[in-house]
Amino acid sequence: MSVLRHTALFFFLAGILSPLPAFAQLPLWLAVSPEDIYKPPNAPSCYTIAVGNGAYMTIDFEYIGPWGYDVVYGWPTLDENGQAYICADENATEGQYTFLSVRNSEYPWFVLPVWAQVTVHAAPPSPPPVVNGYGPSCDNWDCIWATGYSFMPDSRVIVVSPDWAHQESYYGLAWGAWPPLSVNAEGDRFELQLQDSDIKHAFGSGGVYFLVVNGDGTTSAWNTVGGPPPAVYSASPTCSDLYCLSFSGSFPLNAYVDIRTPAGFETIPDAYTDLSVTPTQITLRLNANARQVFDTTGLRAWVVNPALQNWSSDSYFAPLDRSVVGRIDGVDQQGSDYYIYGWACARTFAQSIDVHFYAGGSFLFATTASGSSEAAVAAECRTGEFHYRYWAQIPPGVIQEHVGEPIYAYGISPTGLGNLPLTLSGSFRVPGALSLSRREYIYLGDRLLAIDSQ
Repeated sequence: MSVLRHTALFFFLAGILSPLPAFAQLPLWLAVSPEDIYKPPNAPSCYTIAVGNGAYMTIDFEYIGPWGYDVVYGWPTLDENGQAYICADENATEGQYTFLSVRNSEYPWFVLPVWAQVTVHAAPPSPPPVVNGYGPSCDNWDCIWATGYSFMPDSRVIVVSPDWAHQESYYGLAWGAWPPLSVNAEGDRFELQLQDSDIKHAFGSGGVYFLVVNGDGTTSAWNTVGGPPPAVYSASPTCSDLYCLSFSGSFPLNAYVDIRTPAGFETIPDAYTDLSVTPTQITLRLNANARQVFDTTGLRAWVVNPALQNWSSDSYFAPLDRSVVGRIDGVDQQGSDYYIYGWACARTFAQSIDVHFYAGGSFLFATTASGSSEAAVAAECRTGEFHYRYWAQIPPGVIQEHVGEPIYAYGISPTGLGNLPLTLSGSFRVPGALSLSRREYIYLGDRLLAIDSQ
């Protein structure tokens, strides 16, 4: 009876001293999940508080922590579902936390007794780094990429040559050291650029070993990766004069071309200009000294990656047929002037060439075979061009001095090869009337017997 009276009195006093409004939002229960969490960085580090009827409520709660009794005021504020997501950080105190009561911060006189627990455990050891894919990268092929998991900002990658004579380490961001190791935010990919020249050479000539070491001492297995040499799929002369070389394949952007004589032992210095390199195409233009070798004996070429010191397979360029061809088609008179005409060129050479004329062992005059020519001439010249005819006036002085002598015509090689006689060279004579000085009179005593014209 007394118990009922005291209870009635309690509720009566509560009603007088702290009446609750009809719309008061009061917590109905509290739950915590999961009951075991871990300090970061590994395993679940967060738990959820759920309060019945707690949508958007800011709460106070009492709890007992590893250090004893404590109260939290005005935190956290719950979401529309009456929940809050709470995470432990690296500084969280390990141990068990027991929630004893919860209340709406707006109505601190109403306390709901509860019983819920969460235990914070030490961070579990990190899983060791694992590499499941790797290869070369970067424009010059002197980088290594790898995929896997558990790559950390405090990771290091150790790279060694196959003979273990050379070693280099690369450092994640946490180290603040050089050379750097770039690890993505997800920890499942890294990339590094090789620095040591001996390591690069080993990388390009057979491969290197690499190992990932995390800050907690865990390591990956050893892996072997190498940088491939440049690859040439096809190579051919280009440009209208065929003095450009083009290579298609797979190339680093720092590649250069090593050009040598056909046997491959003698390098041709200053062999080219206008080098252009893309990942799939290389073009260049041969200089004069390489052209001479190309025209006569051919060339041999390799694409080289200077960073890794490795070479492509060789490409052989057969010598071009630059032989001089042409002919004298005839000698024609127009008015009082005489002309010699025909055509001349150097095969596979697009430009016009010079023609020199001789008689009696003496040089007479020269002209350039640059006039319009027909398809048949283009076929003989093997260029597809149409400017190889000549029409040259025979100087009057040549006629006076060499009339009647055979005319010899030579095409002048533009590449330093032989200056060859044109077809029908020597078949036509210097035209014009014979001068008196070229006649001999034969007498017997005072009597004229004969006139000999030469």
